[in-house]
Amino acid sequence: MRRQINIIFRVDASLQMGSGHVMRCLTLGQELLRAGAGVCFVCREHEGHMAEQIKQHGISVFKLPPPAQKEKSRIAGQYADWLGVDWRQDARETIASFDRKDFPWSTKDISWLVVDHYTLDSGWHNMLRPYVQQIMVIDDLANRRLDCDLLLDQTLDRTAGDYKKLVDGHCVFLTGTEFALLRPQFAVYRKMSLFRRKNGRSSGRILVSMGGMDPANLSGVALAALELLPWHKNITVDMVLGVHAPHYKEICRRSSESFLKIKVHHAVKNMAELMTRADFAIGTGGITSWERCCLGLPTLLVVEEENQRLIASRLEELGAIIAIQLSEHLQNDIAAATISLFTNPEKYIAMSNAAANVCHGTGAEIVAARMMRYV
Repeated sequence: MRRQINIIFRVDASLQMGSGHVMRCLTLGQELLRAGAGVCFVCREHEGHMAEQIKQHGISVFKLPPPAQKEKSRIAGQYADWLGVDWRQDARETIASFDRKDFPWSTKDISWLVVDHYTLDSGWHNMLRPYVQQIMVIDDLANRRLDCDLLLDQTLDRTAGDYKKLVDGHCVFLTGTEFALLRPQFAVYRKMSLFRRKNGRSSGRILVSMGGMDPANLSGVALAALELLPWHKNITVDMVLGVHAPHYKEICRRSSESFLKIKVHHAVKNMAELMTRADFAIGTGGITSWERCCLGLPTLLVVEEENQRLIASRLEELGAIIAIQLSEHLQNDIAAATISLFTNPEKYIAMSNAAANVCHGTGAEIVAARMMRYV
C-alpha cells in the first residue's frame, strides 16, 4: 500500500508582490490533490493576502501574523521587504504552525515543503530541513543560495547551469517553459484557440490583464490608450483585475463612462476562455506570459519589473510579443502597437505561431507526477 504524500506550500501574496506566486502554487497544489496528495498552505497575512481564495479550492491555509513593520531581508534588491519580517522569525513562525492543533500532519509525515518566495534562501531552508522530508523551491531569479532537493524554474531558456554555483549537487532541476505551472483549462483550450487564430480571424475583442493587484494602474493607462484610437467597428475590451486591487473601483467607473464596450472581470475562473476569445492581449509578464503563449495569443507586453526584461526581450526576439517599456510615453506606445497589430494580419499570424511554440500547457501535471514519484 502506497503511503500518503503530504505537501506544504510556503508562499505569499500582497499588494506589493501581487498574486502570481500564490496562483502558480495553487495550480500545482490542485494537481497534487488530484494525484492523491494532501496539501496545505502557510501564508503571511499581508495586505492583499489570498487565504480565502485558496480555501475556496478546498485547501487549508495556516496564516502567519501580519508584519508589524516592514523588515528588510538580507536578500538585496527590489524584493528586500517582500517578506515583511526577519527571515529567522519567518522560519520560526512557519515551524510553529506545524504544532497547531488543527495542523493535519505530524512533521514526520510532511513529504514536501514547497517554497516560492524571492526573499527566502538557503538559511531559511536549513532551519526548516529537520521538519520535512524534502524541499522544493520555485524560483525565477537564480540570484541566491538555495538548499533544496528539487528546483523548478519555468523561465524561458533557463538551464540547470544557471544555478550551478547556487545549489548543491544532489538537487534535481526542472527548468524551462515545459514545466510552466498552468491550470488544466489552458491545455484544454489550446487547440481551439490556435485554430481560431490560424487565418487571423477577428472577434473584435481585446484582453487587458495587468496582474491581480496592478498597483501602478497600468490597466487605466491601457484603457486610455485604446480610447485614443479611431475604431471603425464594435470593440469589446475584457479587463481582468483583482477586486482588492487599489484601482479596481476607478477602473469600473471609467469603464462605465467609456465609449468602448468594456467588461471588468474579477475572481476570474475562465481565463483560458477569455484569452481564446480575444484577438490580442495587453498585459505584463509573469505566469500570464506562458498562459498567453500556450493559447497562441499575440501580446503587447508592458515590461513592469526588472526581472521581466530579459524574458520580454527573448519573447520579442522569437516574435511572440511586442515589448513596451515603462515610460512617460506608455499610453501612446500602447496605442501605436495596437494599430500595428490590427493593420498587419501577416504579423498577427506570425506572432500567434511563435507564441504557441513557447509553451504547451501541461507543466503542472508533469511537475506533480515528478513530486509524487520522488518520495
